[in-house]
Amino acid sequence: MPKNRQISINIILVVVMLVSAAIQYKSTYDNRLEKIDIQVDYTLQAVENTIVQPLEQLEIIRLQMVSFLQERGDNGVPDTISIGDSYYINPDSMSVQSSLTGILKTPVMSSQTAFEANAAIKLNAAFEKVIENTPEIKWIYYTSQNQFLNIYPFVDYDSYHVTPETFQYDFFRIISPEENPDRIQKWTKLYNDQVTGELMITISLPVYANDVYYGALSIDYTLNQLSDTLKQQSEDLENYAIFNDFGEVVAISYNSFSADTITLNTEMMKTLTSSEDHEIISEKYLMKTIRVGDQPLFLTSIIDREEMQFYVLRQLYPIMFFIFAALIIVNLYYRAITINNQLLKSEHQFKTLFNQSPQIIVILDKHGKIIDINRFGLNFMKLKREQAIDKAFHELPCWVNPEKAAADIKMQIETTIHNGAFQGEYKMRHHRGSLKNILYSMVPLDEYDSRMMKVVVLGIDVTEQKDLQYQLENMTRTDNLTQALNRRGMMTVLEQNISRTERTGSGFAILLCDIDFFKQVNDTYGHECGDEILVKLVQVMERHLRAYDHIGRWGGEEFLIVLESVNCELGYEIADRLRVAIGTNPFRCSAVSDPIFINVTIGMQYYDLSADVKQNIVNADTALYYGKRNGRNQTICFGKTDMREEARNDREQP
Repeated sequence: MPKNRQISINIILVVVMLVSAAIQYKSTYDNRLEKIDIQVDYTLQAVENTIVQPLEQLEIIRLQMVSFLQERGDNGVPDTISIGDSYYINPDSMSVQSSLTGILKTPVMSSQTAFEANAAIKLNAAFEKVIENTPEIKWIYYTSQNQFLNIYPFVDYDSYHVTPETFQYDFFRIISPEENPDRIQKWTKLYNDQVTGELMITISLPVYANDVYYGALSIDYTLNQLSDTLKQQSEDLENYAIFNDFGEVVAISYNSFSADTITLNTEMMKTLTSSEDHEIISEKYLMKTIRVGDQPLFLTSIIDREEMQFYVLRQLYPIMFFIFAALIIVNLYYRAITINNQLLKSEHQFKTLFNQSPQIIVILDKHGKIIDINRFGLNFMKLKREQAIDKAFHELPCWVNPEKAAADIKMQIETTIHNGAFQGEYKMRHHRGSLKNILYSMVPLDEYDSRMMKVVVLGIDVTEQKDLQYQLENMTRTDNLTQALNRRGMMTVLEQNISRTERTGSGFAILLCDIDFFKQVNDTYGHECGDEILVKLVQVMERHLRAYDHIGRWGGEEFLIVLESVNCELGYEIADRLRVAIGTNPFRCSAVSDPIFINVTIGMQYYDLSADVKQNIVNADTALYYGKRNGRNQTICFGKTDMREEARNDREQP
């Protein structure tokens, strides 16, 4: 019976709709997880870049200490002051203000201890440079088996001095030959520094010379930079945490939850680090982990399952609408050719959906003339129904180019008639004048009789989704604080300029701009004021650069600028004019009443196509630090022989 046949078709369409939705849900969910896995790789690289510098600094100083011990140089007794059975170095005898304190085993320091202490004192210059260049390292020190410790920055004897308990602390105990026969670096558990109160981890390296164990080199490393790195990499659906081998939360992004939200017991840690998939699926979170290089750290991505499900469901709205519309249209089509007494009822249902639908729906004949249009479509163009009926579809005011629309619509109708459907995306003009992104589809009606053939046009406004997609893409290329481009965005700009230069021959310049004595600004006025100055510095740069130049935050208070279509002379002129403009601009902070003036040093490299991007940036950086060492507040163009020689000497020094 026709009624039973209609019910069967409806059941089939509903099953198709549910199966399609399930397939689309699974596909969207898996695609999103794949994108997240790719982002984890970028985050891992960012984390490794954050921690590689302090580890490299520690290894360099260890090699330097080994060299001093093997040379067996100065054997004189250091100038020390004794207090009971302990001693400390006379501060007046130190060229770099550091602290050396120890325990006297005999009334007079042994020659072996004196030799080793002199070697440790030689490290002070390197200690000073490491602390200056790496703010995340708060303390750096050498601890000897001969019961003395040399530490930088300076700490007076009353604040801290060596006691027998010092050599039982984890940072020294875990590096001993008994507990560390492989002679590798070791990390401690988290702790609060007894001087500064900051949360830290100590990283230690054993010092062996001529296969003899002398002691340990250690750095106390703060975790703020790691958390900032994770926060910059996190997204709405994905956050990150870093755990150590002890299951402690070393760093975490705080976008939507705090560290208290995540608990990691021994069993969970074992599962994350040893399972093949490195995955834990709980009722609330999906967690995946990966080891950070060869360090005792694990980067874990944390996805809120509920938010992930909402995200995927939102992606199903268009397909659910189209399938639902197809269900209604097929029912109307079937009823129209079976029983006349159902036609009016079906038309009424269709008209209700037709006019209440929040999408543009237009019914055309096979020549492109409008047979009907729903209320949403009329409101979109601010037309009355009689102004649209019997009018050619391409003549409606929504088309940006009516002539092109006429040809396109003719082709689309032919495609729909022969192939059964057409889908595309168009820019359509709203009656207020704005352009909207419309997901545009055609499906056939009355295909049983070519003389009565009609097509239904469905148009869904996806402008908000497009804008959101653009915003999300833009966030991955923009620095959160200053809204300048980040490193990823600037690398894209550099690639575009290299391609244009190779194609057209028009050159460009890269500038590395660093604020002079910015640490003093932060120390004097506070980091919030420092952040305000960074934001306003970008605004000053934008005012004094050309509209097609590019500004990116390269790191901390350092900015990389690309000057397009310049020769070397013009690039230098623009750079130095920018330096002067910054130096004369009064910067104001909300917490400070008086204006603050800053200066910058700029290193410039006119891009050399014979070298790679990294080398060009290194050249600009060399010019920048040449300017820093020679007075600051100046613009230096890379290329001078003495500059190259000085940079080479710097790199050869440990």
